[in-house]
Amino acid sequence: MAGTIVIFGDSGSYKTTNAGFYAKYVYKKTRKRVRYISADKGGWRPIQPLIDLGIIEPLSIIDVPLPLLLFRKLSLGWWPQSIMNGRIETWDKQHPLIASTLKTWEEIGGYIVEGITTVSETFMESFKGKTYGINPAFSKAEDDPQGGRHSIGANSLDHYGIIQSEMRARIASFDLLSCQERTLFSAHEAQGEDEDTREGQRMNVKKPIRGPALVGRKCLPARDTGECIHFERYVQGAKTLVRAHFEPHPDPVFTHLIYPACKPRIPAEKMPLLMAKYPGGYFEPGTEKGLDEFLEYEDKCMEGALEDLKKWKEEIDAK
Repeated sequence: MAGTIVIFGDSGSYKTTNAGFYAKYVYKKTRKRVRYISADKGGWRPIQPLIDLGIIEPLSIIDVPLPLLLFRKLSLGWWPQSIMNGRIETWDKQHPLIASTLKTWEEIGGYIVEGITTVSETFMESFKGKTYGINPAFSKAEDDPQGGRHSIGANSLDHYGIIQSEMRARIASFDLLSCQERTLFSAHEAQGEDEDTREGQRMNVKKPIRGPALVGRKCLPARDTGECIHFERYVQGAKTLVRAHFEPHPDPVFTHLIYPACKPRIPAEKMPLLMAKYPGGYFEPGTEKGLDEFLEYEDKCMEGALEDLKKWKEEIDAK
């Protein structure tokens, strides 16, 4: 399993820039390029130099036919045969998607999915006016005076549950890909409700939380994330800076709101090393480095864990 990293935060918290740092981390480690899938209407200008160098291979899924089916196939390792300026105009029998092979993983080191929130919204847009489940969806068609018909529609309540479940399933699919490194997902943040605690279930109490946003004021559950990091803006003097939290923490203003999904993915015995490097449970990404430096230090912690186990095994085998 490749594993997943989820970074989330408001617009302007350097998520796209740190997606670029992740691609640099993968390339430095594997010398392989990263596939980049985006439904973010803000574009990918912050990482354009990495695209120009061939370190990132971009694909926009904005305004494509059958976006949910396309995203399903992408999550299984399929990829368009031909992409022009990051766009796939069509995919059919004449322009098929190509399945991944062992050769693929010799060239692809990881994936970036920019904006699971906007990917979810793209699916919602494609569902408008269509009835899935028991709740009917509003739809209306009108004639165009110049010919043809146009339709408008709204989403039903069932659409939210379907797409939330679909996104969680797709994240799991990416996790199973055979690329050497993990898949990085980015998301906006949302306020949701947590019923996961035993006491909360017994008392039917919903605790307000914040986390990676899907559609319908729904946070991605912590159990569906691997590494999860919250990018939070703060003001220091005349500067706006960012803290990237990898530990659960309260909102700095509304302290009753918690970010419980944040977590690193290293052995528990190495957490003291990580906390010694990053006191407070966060790092501060800048313009030159950020997520890449954090992941490299995590790798050092993992190497140390392996060496410790080797020594333990040698002692056991010697008895």
